[in-house]
Amino acid sequence: MKRGASSMLVSGDAQAADRAASERDNIDLSEGRDTVIEAIRYQRFCEGASKAVPSNAIAALALTAMLYTQVALVPLFAWVGLLMAVSAIRYGLLRSLARTGQRRLPDTIYLLLTFICGALWGGVVFLVPMGEATIASSAVVMILVGLTAGSAIAAAPRPIASIIYNIPPLAGLATFYMLHGGVTGYMMAGMVVCYLGITYRLSRGGEADLIETLGRNQDLETARNRVESQARALKELARRHETAARRAEEATQAKSSFLANISHEIRTPLNGLMSLAHNLEKDTELTNTQRTKVRTLRLAGDMMMRLVGDLLDFSKIEAGRMTLVPGRMTMAQLAHDIEALWSDRAAERQLEFAVTCDGPSNLAVSGDSARLKQVIFNLVTNALKFTDTGRVDVRLSLTEAGSGTTLRAEVSDTGPGVPREAQGRLFKDYSQLDGASDRRLEGAGLGLAISRRLVELMDGQIGHMPGEPSGSVFWFEVALPRAGGAAQATATPAKRIEPTASEAPEPLERPLRILAAEDNAINRSVLEGFLMSQGWSVDFAENGREAVDAAHARAYDVILMDMRMPVMDGLAATRAIRDLPTTASMTPIVALTANARPEDEAACLAAGMDGYVSKPIDARRLFGAISQAISSASEPASTPRKARSA
Repeated sequence: MKRGASSMLVSGDAQAADRAASERDNIDLSEGRDTVIEAIRYQRFCEGASKAVPSNAIAALALTAMLYTQVALVPLFAWVGLLMAVSAIRYGLLRSLARTGQRRLPDTIYLLLTFICGALWGGVVFLVPMGEATIASSAVVMILVGLTAGSAIAAAPRPIASIIYNIPPLAGLATFYMLHGGVTGYMMAGMVVCYLGITYRLSRGGEADLIETLGRNQDLETARNRVESQARALKELARRHETAARRAEEATQAKSSFLANISHEIRTPLNGLMSLAHNLEKDTELTNTQRTKVRTLRLAGDMMMRLVGDLLDFSKIEAGRMTLVPGRMTMAQLAHDIEALWSDRAAERQLEFAVTCDGPSNLAVSGDSARLKQVIFNLVTNALKFTDTGRVDVRLSLTEAGSGTTLRAEVSDTGPGVPREAQGRLFKDYSQLDGASDRRLEGAGLGLAISRRLVELMDGQIGHMPGEPSGSVFWFEVALPRAGGAAQATATPAKRIEPTASEAPEPLERPLRILAAEDNAINRSVLEGFLMSQGWSVDFAENGREAVDAAHARAYDVILMDMRMPVMDGLAATRAIRDLPTTASMTPIVALTANARPEDEAACLAAGMDGYVSKPIDARRLFGAISQAISSASEPASTPRKARSA
């Protein structure tokens, strides 16, 4: 309770402090605004008074000329001389105050001189003879009225100066009228007093209007400054965001490049290891125990290869460099490949596995079958991983709509299902259900995230729903256009030469001379063992430049070309060999690389290669690809090889 009370007290104090700080800020802003307005008022007063003082001097000279023949000259000249001196001092003080701003002592002196000046104007009426309505008296009245009215207007920014200036002359004029006596004299004196009130009201009204105008101007200036400040802040914020975005893009590209390089470096020795394990597993001289250990080694390598592939795919997607390679496909082909890939694996786990199709299964559509299989691969992998008993079903459906189609895939299982609290984390990057309690959750948690991004790249949707009565159903939908006739066929990439056991050509009985471009010593050792087991001779080149030189210097039956090598990569080396001015340019070239993505295969075939075999090296696929490439090269062609590879 004490802790809660203390927290409430601290919170209350903090709120009170915030309110006090806000009030101080408002007071500071208000005081600052009033100070600025006062400074502008004083500046305006100095400017107006600086123009009025010379007018006073001119009026004094004009009045002197009018009274020259009407009054005694000695007091007249004394009056005008004293007035001129006071006006000169006032003018000098005004110019100084206009430059330096309001200061107490000079300002007080100025007001005193203003009172003296007004008193001098008030005394001029007593120079006119009493009791005579002369031109001189009319001139004095006229000038006094003009001066006091002008003072009320000119000194509107500072009414005190107008009052100090106007009271002495108007008081003198009123006294002059009262000294005349009579009703007329007193009435005129009353009118002068009323006029003094009018000039005071005029000055105060001008002050109020000026303050209001200055306040609005100051508010507008403050608002303009605030807007300009905000604009500068927004511009700076935009610049920082642009810099941050550029740095983030550079960091993403650097990360993607690093992941691509490190994954290739991991794959290279891993491919050699898996190739040896795969072929060692087929050795008939192994005992069951030894074969089980080799199989475990191969499965661990497969798992690591999938992890490296997921990281590489995810980095490409993040960097926006993942591209789709559409080709001609049918739902029946997709279902056949899925069943061939997963039936045995499901049987090993004693699970039932079935693939069903709904709709025109043989309708040709255009889509990236490799990426569609990858999404289904991830969904089926999770289903098998979490299902101990029962079955896993894959349902494919193709719906025609206008000129296109919609492919829907559902993967259902009879496992425990996804907990409700974990469903929100599905399809998020690096997300797993519970990495501590279930050791089946191997991997980096990227499978569903990659699937989501691949489906979104195809402008599709992916989701999850609970199974009935238990389990889970993961689904996705993508729109696929119909594959056209000849036009579509020309856009379909060449088929990968990786023959299955039933499609493998007859083995070659004659000895072959093979050039293998491979920069990794482990892979060279694996290749040498495979090729020499067939009685074939092999020369190795450790980079693309050496491969081009070797192909130009000596005839080979086939060239095995890695993609990533120092000095010159495999694609550049293939183009260089195809451009050789000898029959070496016709040598069959088969890609043998760890870059196992569809876009990598398309790049190899576009560079002029005749076949494509992905690592890890499988002896059967390698020998089949070599045999098929040599057989294809020996067939008559309607166009030269260079033209086909261009």
